[in-house]
Amino acid sequence: MRSFFNTFYLLFIICVCHYSAAQSPKSVTISKIEKKLKPFETNVDPGLSLLVVKNGAIVYSKNTGLANLENRNAISEQTVFRVASLSKQFTAACILILEEKGLLSLEDPLDQYFPEFPDYASKITLRHLIHHTSGIRDFFKLADLSGFDEQDFNSEETVLKMITRQKKLVFEPGTDMLYNNSGYFLLGMVVKKVSGLSIDHFAKAFVFKPLSMENTSFFSQEINDKKDRALGYKKDRTGDNYELYDSDLIISGDGGLFTTTEDLVKWDLNFYNNKLPIKNFAARMYTRGRLKNGNLLDYSFGLEHSSIMEYDCIEHSGAYVGFRSALLRIPAKELSVICIGNSAELQAAQICRKIADIILSEAFADNKIQVKNTLPKTLPFERTTVKLPSYVFTSYKGKYELANGQILNFYNENERYYVDIIGQTNIEVFPSSSFKFFVKETDISFSFVLDSSKVTSLVILHIGDKKLLAKRIVEGDTSSKILNEYVGAYYNEDLDVTYKLIIEEDGLFIQIDNKPKTAIDLIRKDKMILGEGLAEFHRDKQGNISAFYLEAGSVKDLLFVKE
Repeated sequence: MRSFFNTFYLLFIICVCHYSAAQSPKSVTISKIEKKLKPFETNVDPGLSLLVVKNGAIVYSKNTGLANLENRNAISEQTVFRVASLSKQFTAACILILEEKGLLSLEDPLDQYFPEFPDYASKITLRHLIHHTSGIRDFFKLADLSGFDEQDFNSEETVLKMITRQKKLVFEPGTDMLYNNSGYFLLGMVVKKVSGLSIDHFAKAFVFKPLSMENTSFFSQEINDKKDRALGYKKDRTGDNYELYDSDLIISGDGGLFTTTEDLVKWDLNFYNNKLPIKNFAARMYTRGRLKNGNLLDYSFGLEHSSIMEYDCIEHSGAYVGFRSALLRIPAKELSVICIGNSAELQAAQICRKIADIILSEAFADNKIQVKNTLPKTLPFERTTVKLPSYVFTSYKGKYELANGQILNFYNENERYYVDIIGQTNIEVFPSSSFKFFVKETDISFSFVLDSSKVTSLVILHIGDKKLLAKRIVEGDTSSKILNEYVGAYYNEDLDVTYKLIIEEDGLFIQIDNKPKTAIDLIRKDKMILGEGLAEFHRDKQGNISAFYLEAGSVKDLLFVKE
C-alpha cells in the first residue's frame, strides 16, 4: 500500500486501435505517448494495461509485462486486476441505485443502520460517508495500531467491531474532509443491510450485468481464482528482483473490486450513455460534497474533481499491496485514460495525467490556443538519479521534526535510501545531487542543509512549490534510569489492546499483545516514536507516568492508561 515507483524494461506488446466512431490521435501524438511510456516496457517483469478512450471508442491501447511471473502469462485488456480504491465509485453508484428505488436516503443517520455505534453516529449521515466528512477513524490505521496482520482483520465482523469501538471522532461531522476507508466499507455494509444482498451480488445484478462487465466483481473466490487474474508484486530490498505482494483481503466497499481495462471502458462510457437505474447518472456521480461552512469539496461520489489545461478532470486512483490503478476522465473532450498495473512501484495516476496532457496539448496546438499547462515541464518520473559515495548520506541519517510535530526518520539499507514519515508511510528516496533527494513520480523532495560546523541541522521538505523546515532531533537521555520510568503495561479501550514497554539490553522496546517486540526511539523527555505513531506521556501530581496519548496519521488522541 505504501510504496513508490520504479520503471520497467523491454517492450512486450503495443497495439494501436483505430475506430471509425472516433478520431484517433495523430501519429505524432502516438509517438509522444510511446516515448513517455517507454521506461515501462517489459516482457519479464510485472507491467500494466493502458487504454485511451475518445468519443466513445478505444483509440490507443498498450499492454506490457507479465500478469504472473511464475506462469509468465502476459498482461492484456482481459487481465483481471485488484483496483483498490477505484472501487469506491462503484460502491457510491450502488448507494444511488438504492436511493433511486426509495430504499434509503443520503440524509439517513448512521445509527439507523448500525445502532452499535456510540451516540455520535446520530450526527453522521450516509452523505458524510460518501464525501469523507464523517470524522470516523480509518480501519486500516486502527488495524496497524492494534498490531494486526491482514489475516487478523479479514472479516466484516472484525472491521465493523474495530470501527464501532471508537469513542471519538477525528472531527465533528461535516466540518472537515479526511479521506477514509471506513466510510466506504460502511456504505458497502449498508447495501447489504438494505438490499439483503452482498455488495458483490448487488453490483453484479444492478451495475456489472447491465453494462456487460463480465470480468468484474467485488472479492469472491471465483474472481480470486480466475485464470487471467494478475498477481501483485513489489521490488525486494535489493531493488534487483520482484517478490510477490498479493492479498486475500475480502473486505469490500472501500476496495475489493477486481476488473479489467476492457470492462472499465464500459463503465466509462456509461457516463455518456447511461444504462443504469439512476436518473442523471453522470451529474449525480459528479456532485461534490460541501462542508457546514459552505466550502465546496473536490470529492464527489467516489470520484475527485481536478483540472488539466483548464478542463475539469474527474479522476480516482487505487493502491493496495502490489496493485496500482487510475481512471481519469475529461468530460468536455469525452477523453478518458485508464491504467492498471501489478507493481507497487507503478504510479498509475501520474501516467494517466501525462497521457491526457499530451493528447490535449496536441489539440490545443492544432487550434492555436495558448493555455497554461497545469503540469510541470519535467514530470517527476523523468528525473534522474546520481551515484553518491557511501559516506555522504551518513551525515544526513537521523530524525528531524517538522513544526507540526511530525517526525521524519532518514536511513539507508543496501545502498538504498529511505525516509520513514512516522505514523504515515515509509518511502524510498533517490539522490538528484549530493544534498537533494526526491520521491519518484511525485513532486516531493528533500534538501539537507549544513550549519557553519558542516553538520546537517535542517532538512527542507519540498511539496511542489511549498517548503517546510524540519530540525534535526538531538536524541534524549537513554540511560536505564530514565528509560525505566516508562516500563509497564498500557491499555487502550478503543482498540482493546495492551502495549507493553520493556527494557532489554539497555534499550526500550514495545510489544503489542503477543506480537514481536520492536525498538522505541526516545525523541525527548516524554515523547517517543512508539510502534506506528508518536506517543506523548503524561504524569500524575507526583511526577509518575500515568498514561500516554498516541497519534498516528489520521488517528489522534488514543489514550493508553498505565495498568
